[in-house]
Amino acid sequence: MPELAGSKAAISPKLLQSVREYLAHLQIERSLSPNTLAAYRSDLEKYLEYLSRQGVQNFSEINSEQIAAFVEYLRIPQKNHPAKAISSVNRILAAVRGLHSFLLTEGICASDPAAEVTPPKLPKRLPKALTVGEVQKILDLAARGDDVVALRDQALLEFLYSSGARISEAVRLTPDDLDMENKLVRLFGKGRKERIVPLGSYAQAALSAYLVRG
Repeated sequence: MPELAGSKAAISPKLLQSVREYLAHLQIERSLSPNTLAAYRSDLEKYLEYLSRQGVQNFSEINSEQIAAFVEYLRIPQKNHPAKAISSVNRILAAVRGLHSFLLTEGICASDPAAEVTPPKLPKRLPKALTVGEVQKILDLAARGDDVVALRDQALLEFLYSSGARISEAVRLTPDDLDMENKLVRLFGKGRKERIVPLGSYAQAALSAYLVRG
């Protein structure tokens, strides 16, 4: 691991030695691939670089607040690097946590400050909706064949598409919940909350075929 770019002070030999021992452990005892080892090395170099700028000389000096500050440092744009994505921050933190766990196990440090640091949460994303064409392809595939499994699959998919039911609601469905005459179905959601929803003609036909022939 080279001297810090843009810094007059080299990384502490004690820090370097501990990281080298950890990487050797990953290579020999855990048999990680060269690419995975290279990723660990790159992530831990960022950690060592940060610690050097903070004047840290030994891993025994580090507390959880310093590691949390390192996580925040990664998320803020710097002169020498842009802000990192949360997924990248979590990957780097995982390498740091692995290192500190190793140091504790080997008796190099008396505690593991990284264990107390919580990874940043990834933002929740809305699921991507299928297009009408994609749904049609799925329904067409399910409609191939008229054996019991094909009838069941077609009925299930047509029912889900028509009613907007959850999977858990669909698998609990019984014939008594279907009102074919009025084109309605009774669903039971979370907490046994009941709701009545309309049933489309394609779903009706597929369900009838399965109930009669399946």
